[in-house]
Amino acid sequence: MWSVDLPEDREIPEPALERLRSVPPINVYRLLAIVPQSVVPWTDLTQAVYECELDARLREIAICRQARAASARYELHQHQFIARNNGVSESELGTVLHEPTVRSLDASANLVCQVADELETQANLSDETFERLYAQLG
Repeated sequence: MWSVDLPEDREIPEPALERLRSVPPINVYRLLAIVPQSVVPWTDLTQAVYECELDARLREIAICRQARAASARYELHQHQFIARNNGVSESELGTVLHEPTVRSLDASANLVCQVADELETQANLSDETFERLYAQLG
């Protein structure tokens, strides 16, 4: 396991530091400050994800599935807690994390898992998946 020294406030330019003060004090945001110009766009993207109309349960299922596919242990660790707090059961979480192709959840959850898998492995959605996603979730 490796570790990274996180930047101190005095090492971070003011726009990035101001944004860091406005978000939860978690390591991933502080880690972004190693490349300070990434802090504001990344936190804007994160905010947009949380403000979209997607149901919180489905959002967390998708994030956990993507984290699994990316082997993003920190993201997965954090989002398992968030998922549970947003209505994802232990059984559902187990399915998301261990089923090679998720087919045993409800139709919407199966679909967001497929979307996460395709985006992580192909950086694109198949036309069929896009059409199903658009038809089901808009």
